[in-house]
Amino acid sequence: MLTLQIHPANVTDSNVDQLMMLAASTGSPFPLVYDTVIRALGWLHNMSLYGSNALPHMQTNRKYAVMTSEYESVNVPNLHFAGTLSHGKDWKRSAGAFIHGFRYTARALHRILEKKHHGANWPSSKFKCDAAGIVGVADHTLRRINSASGPYQMIATLGDVILLRNDTGELEYVEELPVAYAHELFSKIPRVHWNFGYWKQRQSLHDSIAEGTKFEIHVWYSGATRTNGRRLHSRDLLRLIEAFQTDWDNDITRSSLELFIASKAALAAKSACAPEVHDMAKRWVLSLDRENLQSTPRVQGEGPRSSLTDWTPTEIDLLVHNHLSVAVSVMRNSNTEGVLQPGEGRTVLGHDGDLWEAHRVPNQKDAKPVKSMVLDIGMGKVQDFFVAEGGVEECAASDQLELGGSDEPEVSDCDRLLSNLARNRQMQGSVESGIRQLEQARERLGCPAQ
Repeated sequence: MLTLQIHPANVTDSNVDQLMMLAASTGSPFPLVYDTVIRALGWLHNMSLYGSNALPHMQTNRKYAVMTSEYESVNVPNLHFAGTLSHGKDWKRSAGAFIHGFRYTARALHRILEKKHHGANWPSSKFKCDAAGIVGVADHTLRRINSASGPYQMIATLGDVILLRNDTGELEYVEELPVAYAHELFSKIPRVHWNFGYWKQRQSLHDSIAEGTKFEIHVWYSGATRTNGRRLHSRDLLRLIEAFQTDWDNDITRSSLELFIASKAALAAKSACAPEVHDMAKRWVLSLDRENLQSTPRVQGEGPRSSLTDWTPTEIDLLVHNHLSVAVSVMRNSNTEGVLQPGEGRTVLGHDGDLWEAHRVPNQKDAKPVKSMVLDIGMGKVQDFFVAEGGVEECAASDQLELGGSDEPEVSDCDRLLSNLARNRQMQGSVESGIRQLEQARERLGCPAQ
C-alpha cells in the first residue's frame, strides 16, 4: 500500500484548497496543521467597561452580576443585563447561557422595561369566573403548556400567571414572565402560576433511565401578600407528572387542572364567582379527601407533612458571597454552615422557608446578623445571599405574610358520602365493563367458562 505524505512546509496558499479537497475525498494524507490555536475554556466578566462609581456587585464566579428580578444590578440603578450575562438568575438550572434560552429572557427584559418606562402591559387574556371561564382558562393553559417555547427552554425561570382578581371576579392570564418578577409585580393579587420543572433536581443517569427524568409541570398557588410581617411558608402545588411525548392534554389532567383553578378562584373572588365555580371547588376538596383515604404508603417527600428538606421542588441554589473585609459565619436556621473569608463565596443548597444569616467573626453573643434572608421558592431556583457593607437590596421577597383565609370551601358529611357513593358506582361500572370485555375475549379464544 502506497502512503502519500506531504510535509507541512510544502503546503502553500496556492495549493491548500486542492490538498483539502484531496483530504476530504481520500482521508487526510498529511498531519493536521493549525495556524492559530484558540483556548476557549471559559470567560470572566470584563469589568473594565465600568467606571469606579458604577461597578456592579458580582457573583463569586466573576461572570454574572448580582441582579434583581428585573435583571438589574442590585447596587447600580438602571444597569440591566441581557443575553448570556443574564444567566446569573438561572445559573446551572436552565438555558439562560445559550441562545435557545436567553432569546426569551432578553424578550422578557424588553417587556419589563416597556412596562416600567412606557406603561405597556404584558400579553394577557381575560376569562369570567364561571364554569365556561374555568374551562376556557384551563384549555388556554394546556395549549400554552404544549406549545409555549419560552417556559419550555427556561425551566423554572419563565412561566405563565393566572391572576385571580377578587375585585372584578375575572381571571387574567398573563404570558411568559420571569417567575420571581411576576411574584413581585402581582404580590397583592392571589395567583396561580405554572412552569416546567424537575421533581428531583439532581439524580443519576441510571435513575433517569430507570425511573424517568421526572420532567413535569408545576402549578403553584400563592395568596395575596404584603411586605411586612413573617411570611407563612405554605405552598399549594399541582403536579402534572412526566409525559413521554411532552403532551399533557388528557382527560385526567384537564379535569384536575380545571378543579384546581376553580378552587383557588372561588377562594380568592368568593361571591364574584358564579355558583358553579364554588361547586367545582367542592369537588376539588372531595377529590383530595378521597386521596387521603387511600391506604397506599406515601413516598418520602410526597406526604402532606413532609420536611421541606425532603420536598425536592422547593430546592434552591443559594449563591453566598462575602463582600466584607472580615470573615463571616453563615448560619441556616440557627445552625452554622461554615465561615467565609473576605471575598470568598460558595454555592449551597437551601429550601423554601430557610432563614439564612451572616454574622461577623468572632460572633458576639446576641449580636444582630449583618445580613439575614428568608428563602422563597417563588423568587427563583437560583438566588443570591450577598453580604456587603450597608446591606444590599434583598434578592428574595422575604418576610411576606399571606392575607385572607386559606380554608378550602366547606363540604358537608352528606356531600362527602354522596361523592364517594358516586365514585364507587363509577368504579363498579368500569369493573363490569372490563368483565364484559374479558368474557368476549374468552369466547373469541374458545377458553372454557369458569
